[in-house]
Amino acid sequence: MHVQAVIGVFLIILILLVVIRHSVKERFSQKPNLVIITSVIHTIDAPLSYGKRSLMTHDQRFQQTRYSISSVRERIPNPYVVLIEGSDITEEEAAEFMQMGCDQIHMVSDSVRKFINGPHKSVGEVKMLMDYLTTVDPDDYETISKISGRYYLTDNFDWDRKPIDAPLYSCEFNTHYNKEGEMLYNTRYYRFPMSDFHKYLNVLHSTLEDPEFVNGIMDVEHYNIFKTFRDDNKTMKPELIGVRGYVAPFGFEVED
Repeated sequence: MHVQAVIGVFLIILILLVVIRHSVKERFSQKPNLVIITSVIHTIDAPLSYGKRSLMTHDQRFQQTRYSISSVRERIPNPYVVLIEGSDITEEEAAEFMQMGCDQIHMVSDSVRKFINGPHKSVGEVKMLMDYLTTVDPDDYETISKISGRYYLTDNFDWDRKPIDAPLYSCEFNTHYNKEGEMLYNTRYYRFPMSDFHKYLNVLHSTLEDPEFVNGIMDVEHYNIFKTFRDDNKTMKPELIGVRGYVAPFGFEVED
């Protein structure tokens, strides 16, 4: 009986070791989730086409972006956080962003910055994204998330709300539609599986070939960059996804 007990304990320990080894191997072999934060800390004084560029001071924008990074680190598993910065930040500001958990800071090119400082905000953002995304190898990541600078993920955010092979984003709270009758989706936060990376790049590129978009007649929500991704069996369209922040030109706080 003693020998049988020892053998039993040995088998239990062996099984536990196999389970732990598998769990650890799975955890560390999993690809990271790419998280992009679009940011313009030091905005210029020139207005946007629809009003003042920002009611926030540069220091407020800096502190809010620090919180963006912190919330992403807290609520997205295995993140690789990239800050796409469209203005000249100081070495001290960059160091603090890295200390908060930023893995990389991508400074946009001068040719992109002229669009960021132009009157059409959506054009500037697409140019920012394209400037960085062309450097990305999609095989290195599991998913791609984009969150607008100065916004943060709240307690309502649930990464597992949908499977990672399905898009995750929120619709307009009041269910607005564009001229084609398509429901509008917010772009303050969204997530796609990396299998859709090239489709995503193509959609962004197509916006820059649309005269209405380039000339500010249509913004990125009305263009509906998600239209080629929509799958009613997979896509989550919650009224509240859990991303919050201040709308810079108007100063009021929103939560999608």
